Amino acid sequence: MTDLVERLIVSPGTDPQKAGKFTSCLESTGETIVSGSRQPLVDSARELLARGYDPATLLTMRHEGGPHDSFKPAPIGKWAKLAYEESEKKPLRQVRWMPFPAAAGTQKSGSEPWPVPEGHPAPTAS
Repeated sequence: MTDLVERLIVSPGTDPQKAGKFTSCLESTGETIVSGSRQPLVDSARELLARGYDPATLLTMRHEGGPHDSFKPAPIGKWAKLAYEESEKKPLRQVRWMPFPAAAGTQKSGSEPWPVPEGHPAPTAS
């Protein structure tokens, strides 16, 4: 593991229609990593890996203007495997990230897709 720690600085979006979404910038470069994210740390980790960052590089996050980091530094590769979810019945919890299907028409599950029923012919004017 490397001793380098990268820090994301996150700030809330400015569009009131997108409340709860954040933009993250890498503190070391000022470069925007993600914008419009509800999970800026884990989404940024996946983006950093896609940009070629070493999965062993430590990553943490700080809210813009905040005096301390929000999380203990962990490897980018670890953060990239996580997501967060909550529901009306369950509190916020960490879960394993599941990517969206790579191509249209694919499914996450191993089940067969259901056949699409034929539509009815359009009525004709009499």
